[in-house]
Amino acid sequence: MQMSKPSKKALNIFYDFVKGREKIAFAILRGAGDALVATAAPLLKRVLRDVDLRAKIPDNFEHNQAVEKARLARVLKSGYIENQKSTLFEDMKLGIADVNYAGCGVIASYNLMKSLGYQITLSELIEHFEQRSILLKGELGIDPFEIAKFFKKRGYTTEMLKPGDTSTEYIRVITTFWNDKDDIKDSAHTVALIREKDGRFHSHNNGDTETYGTIANFYHAHPKVKPIMVVGVQPK
Repeated sequence: MQMSKPSKKALNIFYDFVKGREKIAFAILRGAGDALVATAAPLLKRVLRDVDLRAKIPDNFEHNQAVEKARLARVLKSGYIENQKSTLFEDMKLGIADVNYAGCGVIASYNLMKSLGYQITLSELIEHFEQRSILLKGELGIDPFEIAKFFKKRGYTTEMLKPGDTSTEYIRVITTFWNDKDDIKDSAHTVALIREKDGRFHSHNNGDTETYGTIANFYHAHPKVKPIMVVGVQPK
């Protein structure tokens, strides 16, 4: 049975809990930590128990492979994913949600892997994160702090950076931020920032065409957002 999305009240409980404690809260929301959140928030308990995600992952993978082959092959081959809200991604499953709704972390990781020349399908990447770092079974996407581990385990150098970073050491960065620093209930977004041949960072899947000299420039250009995580990635 298809589960409905969590109620606004349930999500408000989560956001009230997570505010200012992102790394701890995201960790609690993964795996065995589900029970802790469920105890503190009965409305979330219903969300967490409705679907056995482990049993759903193989079905999601098979489904996503078919969708990727039939509908996304040309888009993925042509370049970076720039618009997760495209109807093309509505049928790509991520836990009990879909990539269109909650896939920004997966897409940012995919775009960065493409920049690095690492061969992985979107379906394979989704399956990896479903098994290890999904939040609220997909309703809140993936734990951004787990993204660095994904790259590190594949032999890349990773480093947590500051939003005000003005260095040029890393040309590939993934960052997560609250969309509204005054109201985190407006949700969060994760994007890949990649410095291209013009020497400037281009943000992918962020809905803009601006370019930035540094990570600090990116955040100065978006004063409404609040950084959660910034990680630089590069080959060793």
